[in-house]
Amino acid sequence: MNASGKLHLVSVGPGFAELIPPMAQSALRASDAIVGYELYLKWIAPWIEGKEIHTLPLTKERERAAKAIEFARAGCVASLVSSGDIGVYAMASLVLEEMREEDDFELKIIPGISAANSCASLLGSPLSHDFATLSLSDLLCPWEWIEHRARQLAQADLVTALYNVQSRTRQDGVYRILRILLEHKSSQTCCGVVRNAYRDGEEHYVCTLSELLDRQFDMLTTIIVGNRFTRRKRQFIYTPRGYNSWDIPREQESASAAACPSVWVFSGTSDGNALASELAGSGHDVIVSSA
Repeated sequence: MNASGKLHLVSVGPGFAELIPPMAQSALRASDAIVGYELYLKWIAPWIEGKEIHTLPLTKERERAAKAIEFARAGCVASLVSSGDIGVYAMASLVLEEMREEDDFELKIIPGISAANSCASLLGSPLSHDFATLSLSDLLCPWEWIEHRARQLAQADLVTALYNVQSRTRQDGVYRILRILLEHKSSQTCCGVVRNAYRDGEEHYVCTLSELLDRQFDMLTTIIVGNRFTRRKRQFIYTPRGYNSWDIPREQESASAAACPSVWVFSGTSDGNALASELAGSGHDVIVSSA
């Protein structure tokens, strides 16, 4: 063991071996001890054979952080493992909270592929302009804060990746958030849903914001809600890197889209054709039935 230990905070992304970066593999090989959730350790089995392994279940994140720090303080080289990026809704902040100013072990944070990134890659390119992430778990954040942030993100029209979407004990929260988004976004906003990105049982699809209200999700699901510029092409969605229609007031666009996403015109005269053309020119979806 070293006189002064070393702690690697290792990100292993979605769990697909080919997406675990070489830097993470090197840190795992160089470690004396590995700390993590049991599922994550299955993903990294080739690089931790013969190591001292410590697993703790979900909800024991703080205990995992403390155990990893204990190894480093004792002079070991240790790795604390997390899925996604360890600095995004994960373990890195807990380690920094638990560390003391006088700790002299070396700390190295190894970045990885977050759920937002891995899921976006399966959907196309929805995160190509400004975007945000929002966790719907109220275990560590008051629910009223989550709703407040959702409302602000919707008003700003940011593409938003929703994490921790739906659990067994938290069934209704996601639908409350979706309704908040619908107060400021068109019901036809392009969205994508991904479950088990790059893992067994992977599922992903594209739909509209209003259609999400009729879907079921779980904690393995990430939802990406587009902005007013997000478009669909084939089975993909994408958000253009440059926006060229800033002259359209967002409030006007959102209000008209929410109030009347489509118009059905019953007509048998030229006046009806002219009316349909006028409505289409104003941005409405128009269905025409001729008498």
